[in-house]
Amino acid sequence: IELQKESQLHGAMDGAMKFVKGDVICTIIIALVNIVAGLAAGVMMHGLSFSEAANKYTIATFGDGLAAVISSLMITLSAGIVVTRVSSSDESSNIGSDISAQIFTSPRPLIITGGIMLLLTPINFLFAPVGAGAAVVGYLLFRRQKRLDSGESNPMPGTVTAGDSDELQMSFTVPMAIVVSRELTPLIDKNTAQGAKFRAEIPQLRNALYYDLGVMVPFCYVGGDAPLKANEYYIAIKEVPVGTGSLRANCVYVNDSADNIKVFGIEGENVNNPADLRPGAWIPAEQRQIAETAGLKVWEPAEVMTLHLSRVMKRYAADFVGIQEAQGYLDFMARGMPKLVEEVVGKVVTIHQFTDVLQRLIQEGISVRDTKSILDALSEWGRIEKDPVMLTEHIRAAMRRYISFRYAVGNDTLFVYLLDPEIEDVIRGAIRRTSTGSFLSLDPTIAHDILDAIRREIAEPPPTAQQPVIVTDMELRRFVRKMVELEFQNLAVLSYQELTPELNIQPIGRISMRSSGMNHDFAGFDGGFAELPEAMYPNELEELSNKTF
Repeated sequence: IELQKESQLHGAMDGAMKFVKGDVICTIIIALVNIVAGLAAGVMMHGLSFSEAANKYTIATFGDGLAAVISSLMITLSAGIVVTRVSSSDESSNIGSDISAQIFTSPRPLIITGGIMLLLTPINFLFAPVGAGAAVVGYLLFRRQKRLDSGESNPMPGTVTAGDSDELQMSFTVPMAIVVSRELTPLIDKNTAQGAKFRAEIPQLRNALYYDLGVMVPFCYVGGDAPLKANEYYIAIKEVPVGTGSLRANCVYVNDSADNIKVFGIEGENVNNPADLRPGAWIPAEQRQIAETAGLKVWEPAEVMTLHLSRVMKRYAADFVGIQEAQGYLDFMARGMPKLVEEVVGKVVTIHQFTDVLQRLIQEGISVRDTKSILDALSEWGRIEKDPVMLTEHIRAAMRRYISFRYAVGNDTLFVYLLDPEIEDVIRGAIRRTSTGSFLSLDPTIAHDILDAIRREIAEPPPTAQQPVIVTDMELRRFVRKMVELEFQNLAVLSYQELTPELNIQPIGRISMRSSGMNHDFAGFDGGFAELPEAMYPNELEELSNKTF
């Protein structure tokens, strides 16, 4: 379509140039004839010297030429606009609406035109009303554009905005929004200290999400005065609420449970930390100094919303990556590695498959910033493996160095839970493979028993523990993760192929459906999960404790 429009434009311009060319040549010939004839008449008929004849008749010729050329220029310009106009694919489009849209899209041309015409007012007063009109219209367009940029128009449905939000008018739906009740509006108002701080933290969250997962949230709308219950707020993705919260008036939040802080003489209300779901509590603001003296981390109410927003951003990051964003990754890669992009996308995998792989990686907290490794793995496995689930598993294996570093938190030892072979066999037997992909067809009762076993094994880890990790076979990993992701959002499931040989794997438990599961004593382990006494290890765990993968 673009090529067709371009060819139409060049063809129309060629015709317009011929029209303009003839008019210009005619005007030049007439001017030359007037000059030569004027000089001859002045010298030969009126007896003037050559300089006097040139001064008299040349000026007259230029005046006549300007009078003819200006009108001709206007006619030619108008004709050129009409002739060179390329027809739009929109049938309702017409030249009048197109010209109006181009003139009134930006206020700058109108303001400049109005200013020039006002400067010409001393020459002729007729310039004044036209110039003033153009300047006023340009100023109004400038004000309207500024309101759009600040987010004062196009508010979230059912809300009244309390401040700015960049590029809100550019989206059919708002990618992300946080909307608060009337009581909480001062916390997000840009004219208050807390509101200005809250708004300044949102770009930092977006940048942190990009450096963590390689995903950029287009923007986050902030709105207030919503018809919600007192001190409530909600967070929406594409205008659909995905999280709600309630703050406490005249309170601050601490990172320990109400039961634990009683020893400091602090009364609190238990509420899980919105960022990692660990225990926390609201305490009266006047007891803040006591909490800080006791070594507790304290957050203001607006900072609690920031914590919640960061968790929602990370959890739903894959929703911000579609075909358009995937193409953006490829365009960026093509600047430095055009051959790699050319050979993989379009020849080995489609843009849809590439997008699907990115989304699957992001859903499990794997960064896609290393697009080169992803494309290299796709070039190797894309022709062999057509199942998108297994294709993603091979890509994860290719990124094992990053995955090992991420979940070991930079250490050389990773503490893991192992699945009992009985559970692995049950899951393996429930996998169904079709032409469109694989899925897990597991009896709900058995699935419930497996989740109970996981719940018993990893219940109540200490606050200093690393993120819990289950290790299993590659073919089972994705299905195990799908089983546990709703209830155990912070539980990572890795395969042996995703761990580097240099990493020490330290098993700390076995997840079994047998009722006599191992009981853990986490006391005495500093910096991670507690190490079990040697006598508690089954033979396989004992062997694995000294092995690396």
